[in-house]
Amino acid sequence: MKWIGQHILDLISRFRSDVYLDNPTSGNPTKSLGLDTNNKVVYTSDYSTIKVLPHHFLQNNEGGVNKSILYDDSGTIGVSASHADAELYAFVEIPIGKTASSVTIYGSDTANVVNAYEADVNASGLTDKTHVDGCVVGTACDITDVAADTTNYLVIKVTVTAVSDIVYGGTVTLI
Repeated sequence: MKWIGQHILDLISRFRSDVYLDNPTSGNPTKSLGLDTNNKVVYTSDYSTIKVLPHHFLQNNEGGVNKSILYDDSGTIGVSASHADAELYAFVEIPIGKTASSVTIYGSDTANVVNAYEADVNASGLTDKTHVDGCVVGTACDITDVAADTTNYLVIKVTVTAVSDIVYGGTVTLI
């Protein structure tokens, strides 16, 4: 439905100087407008942490034919691998305008190794962003900064050593 004075355009608008909004309605205080790498206005978030929930983790193809992760709700809640030789991977989108600077994974075995990688939706392969000293479960892992672009995302790998190792989740710190 169109109202008098309303125009609906399916065109790209470009402005050479400042853009102002008259009487904008209040919105979500954790979201704002930003620019992507092509100077396109995008909706971004003002938060500084992303939660990595247990359901974000997938098991790799090591460990035989049953390649599932198990949700443990028997007292200690989290996910575990179905084989001790497996790794659990979480795939985390970095909001446009933000940079991932550290990763913390929480779990039952603080000796499990944690690695962080950058990946792209349009290419195969992982670029290691883990600090040279390495990282373990339960400790903040300072990574080589990963600035968001239109195709990249963060991959977090947890190397488990037993089927009893439980990953509770984690956080990614943004700057």
